[in-house]
Amino acid sequence: MKAASKLIDAKMDKLIDFVYPNLFSGSKESKQLTIIYLPNLLNSEFQLMRNYKDFKDNYIEPTRDIK
Repeated sequence: MKAASKLIDAKMDKLIDFVYPNLFSGSKESKQLTIIYLPNLLNSEFQLMRNYKDFKDNYIEPTRDIK
């Protein structure tokens, strides 16, 4: 999960590095690259959320039942 989190940070940095200088660019290429970067980042975020949920469900929740 730590590696996935670092990957998301790198993807976010890449998106920010691209978006800021191209924020007001009306070019088709700029828009297409933004459309590529954003879902990639969001998919990684959703995968990390699923990993956290699986971890919680498999390792955290079962230990609460033990008394």
